[in-house]
Amino acid sequence: MEQMQRCGVEPSVFSFNAAISACEKGGRWESALSLLEEMQRRGVEPGVISFSAAISACGKGGQWERALSLLEEMEHRGVEPSVFSFSAAIQACAGAGQPEEALRIFGDLEASSSNNANIVSFNAVLDALGGDQVRARTLWKLGCSRGCYTDFSWWGDTPQLDLHNLSEGAAETAVRWWLNERVPAMSAAPERLIIVTGWGKSRSMLRDGDVRGRVERVLGGLGVSTLPTGNKGRFLVDVRGWCRDGLASIRDSMEEAGQAADGEVEPS
Repeated sequence: MEQMQRCGVEPSVFSFNAAISACEKGGRWESALSLLEEMQRRGVEPGVISFSAAISACGKGGQWERALSLLEEMEHRGVEPSVFSFSAAIQACAGAGQPEEALRIFGDLEASSSNNANIVSFNAVLDALGGDQVRARTLWKLGCSRGCYTDFSWWGDTPQLDLHNLSEGAAETAVRWWLNERVPAMSAAPERLIIVTGWGKSRSMLRDGDVRGRVERVLGGLGVSTLPTGNKGRFLVDVRGWCRDGLASIRDSMEEAGQAADGEVEPS
């Protein structure tokens, strides 16, 4: 930006957007806000991309209140937030441990006439919910019913759950749902299950999270037995070892409650 000014070139909204996005990627929230202010001083109207990048920068810098303030400023200026604006604000709340604020923003997104929650929005709000697995599972199922989460599980001799496109919170919710509802509903228990978390470059889309670590803790908490595997991006669940306590007790409680599994239908 400074070089453009030295050359006598007036920065455009596209130039500012590129600079703010660079700050967002580098976690430089103060610089992002400074650029946003400079746009207005120069008479360049910030648009949805400008605000969304600044909101994301604030979220990455732990400035969740500033992120929400920017979302409100958009509306006051007549700039309609996009699904990415809402998602960035929700993620800012998630990172700061503010689940109620995240749910409020998600509700605003749901009430928006021009936006539909997508996988990014659901990932963000599921990150925010943390240990609130009741509300998390409800939102997970809502995301599945809307087609935001698709092609994440396969059934056969060795059922598989693929968590590649899921955030940490979404991955935990998916694993608990799959093990507590879907697997026990199978007509015959398989000997093994595969849970794919991805590792290294395969997780680049969600590089800020530790899905493998989160899933490992969830499996340990549930008492799920795993077998050694040479692939760091997957867990191999020993169903026979788990059946003695975990799977058997889950099945019993399902039968007592008359609970029916929803979502996908197991192939015959």
